[in-house]
Amino acid sequence: AAAEEAAVEDEAIEAASEEAAVEEESAEEVAALGPMEQVRELLFGDAVRSTEQHIRIIEERLAALEGKMVGLPREHAASIDAIGSAIAQLGATVQSLSVRKGE
Repeated sequence: AAAEEAAVEDEAIEAASEEAAVEEESAEEVAALGPMEQVRELLFGDAVRSTEQHIRIIEERLAALEGKMVGLPREHAASIDAIGSAIAQLGATVQSLSVRKGE
C-alpha cells in the first residue's frame, strides 16, 4: 500500500511538471492562433488540458492494473491446487483414523 501511495505521489509530481510545460507551450500556441481560436482557447483550453491529463493518468493506472491482473490466474490456480492437496491429505487422515478405529 505504501509503495502504491508513493507511486501515486510520483505520478502527481510528474503530472504537475508536465502541466507546467503544457501551459508554456499553450501560451505560445495561443499567440499563433486567430482571434476565434484564441477566444476558444481562453474559454475551454484549461478544461481540455485538464481532461486530457486526467485521461492520461487513468490510462496509466489501468495499464498498471492490467499488468497486475495478468498474474492472478496463475496465483488462483496455485491456490486451488494447494486446497485440493490439503483436502486429499485430510481425506487420507480420516481414512487412516477410520481404519484404526475399525481394528
